[in-house]
Amino acid sequence: MVHTGDMTTNTTIAALASIELFTGLSKKELAAIDRLMTPIDIKAGKEVIKEGTAGREAFIIVEGTASVWREGRLIASVGSGAVLGEVALLANRTRTATVKAETAMTVEVLSVASLSNCSIRVPPLHASSSLPLRNGSTNSNPRC
Repeated sequence: MVHTGDMTTNTTIAALASIELFTGLSKKELAAIDRLMTPIDIKAGKEVIKEGTAGREAFIIVEGTASVWREGRLIASVGSGAVLGEVALLANRTRTATVKAETAMTVEVLSVASLSNCSIRVPPLHASSSLPLRNGSTNSNPRC
């Protein structure tokens, strides 16, 4: 799957806008973050996120469904547009839940490394220093 400016991009931009950290960013800035994302396909039954592990990426479900488990108990079923793993990624904490693909899924992945090379100013990140986003007008990441 490739970013083509179609439904996939619209789904990820809408999901990005729902993340508290990115509220207030323009569509252009959200589109730049969207370009940092990498689409991947995940087979049904695969564990996508494991509770208690370090979080180095967040996922947005484009197609398919997943189950969310905490301490061995099912707490939610999620589908297209759901954002997974953003708390661990953005707060530099361990994963708070396990996520398993219930069906084959296509997800967009946003890594801390991609965000670190982006020059978009996201004030909450700069204030907390939880991610070393660059502050300035030069852009070392051609996708951002």
